Amino acid sequence: MTAAGCAVSGPKFGVALYLRDDAPAIVRMSRLAEELGFDSVWLADSHMIFREVYATLGAVAATTARIEIGPGVTHQVGRHPSVTASAVATLAELAPGRVNLGLGIGSSGPRNIGSSPTSLKQLEDTLQFIRDLLACKEAEQDGKRMRLTFATGAPLPIYVAAASDRTHRMSGRLADGAIIAGPPDSLRASIAAIREGESAAGRPAGTVKTVLMTAACVNEDEQVARAAVRPMVARSAMVWLERAARLGTIDPVDREPLARLQQGYDFYHHLGPEYGHLVEERWIDRFSMAGAPRRLLRQCEEVFAAGAGQVLLAFQGPDPELQMERFAREVIAPLRKRTAPSPLSCSPSGER
Repeated sequence: MTAAGCAVSGPKFGVALYLRDDAPAIVRMSRLAEELGFDSVWLADSHMIFREVYATLGAVAATTARIEIGPGVTHQVGRHPSVTASAVATLAELAPGRVNLGLGIGSSGPRNIGSSPTSLKQLEDTLQFIRDLLACKEAEQDGKRMRLTFATGAPLPIYVAAASDRTHRMSGRLADGAIIAGPPDSLRASIAAIREGESAAGRPAGTVKTVLMTAACVNEDEQVARAAVRPMVARSAMVWLERAARLGTIDPVDREPLARLQQGYDFYHHLGPEYGHLVEERWIDRFSMAGAPRRLLRQCEEVFAAGAGQVLLAFQGPDPELQMERFAREVIAPLRKRTAPSPLSCSPSGER
């Protein structure tokens, strides 16, 4: 709140952290994100290559006070959904009103233990199962009825991460939020699919909060920035182009580069630097925000104009903490300044 009692509003931003760094570093970066004015922190869940997500989130919850936190994203392979429900309910006791649950079909997590990502139907069933448990309802799986005895029924938003329109429509029908894992130039179409799902379920338009997730690097040297995002762009491009290939909409120029990337990708080295040479320059432009702050400012403006409610950034490359500071100062602050309410629009009591 401002001194006059007006709520501070404006564009929302989150930080996505991959737990390849040691747990204390992740906790430190989460605290920094809060200090810098980011709205959310999401920690990846891939237990064979990253630190354990809920143990780390507990430490983040205990050392922050404002920022929203949650797994971004978890999956049901290797962890029964009742365990996920128990974990996020416990986390919500440590950080009341600040916990989000991000769900997806899984990527490196399932593959690194010899399993496959879940189907859309399994994802939908998992979402409803967890929601019922958190709402103090009985939930059934594999013929067994169960309940979470310490659930309070307090709302806990569930976000679904996806790239496909089918999953976006499911998010529109059932989820509280959608993490859109696609290029910004497809954002309007993705949001339209989410709104279709809302309409089909009789939900008001805009019920589902939309978050665009992207790789980012803040650096005045554009070549340094572009090199830094290559590992994450490799995975983003592979997901998106595999889908385009299945739909028959892939650009022919991308067929051979995609095949090379698929052949060379090892999920035990998920998002690793060894894939940089397999990334086409045009993919960097489509699947990341890389360069000087003024460039990222312009890209964020375009994303919000397309309808995103939040931009979720996975900072890549050297000095991520310094990148976060620069982004907060040179992108977030100017954007929020433009949308800040006038002091004259609020009375001393905060009433309009």
